[in-house]
Amino acid sequence: MHYSDVLVDRLIARLTDEDDASKSDNNSFKDLLSGAWERVNKFEVPPALVSTARDIFKVHGDIVKNCKLGAIVSNTIFAFLCAAITVMGDLSLDQVMEEIILKLRDPIMGAGEMKKETELKARTKHKLARY
Repeated sequence: MHYSDVLVDRLIARLTDEDDASKSDNNSFKDLLSGAWERVNKFEVPPALVSTARDIFKVHGDIVKNCKLGAIVSNTIFAFLCAAITVMGDLSLDQVMEEIILKLRDPIMGAGEMKKETELKARTKHKLARY
């Protein structure tokens, strides 16, 4: 498939459409979510995501300081956000397909529900759109 502005515009529209059905489920990041969870700042994350969680706090600070969701919900969303960011970092360009982009979108949109910093959300969405 060749590059097309029309196709990119459609993909970006789907990435930002909150009514588009979720492509993630409990098995989406199964390997990354296993193991004994460790505390990183105010969250607990699995061992495979500790460095990503630490990097988020180091670079962006407390991205959920104004979160109105309960601790269990926000912890789950944060863990899935860390998993999505980890997967993005591990993918090469030839591995990225629309299905993967849409699967990664869901944790990012969930993080938006936590009212985290707009800058991190925007950077992550743009990174997905560039794939």
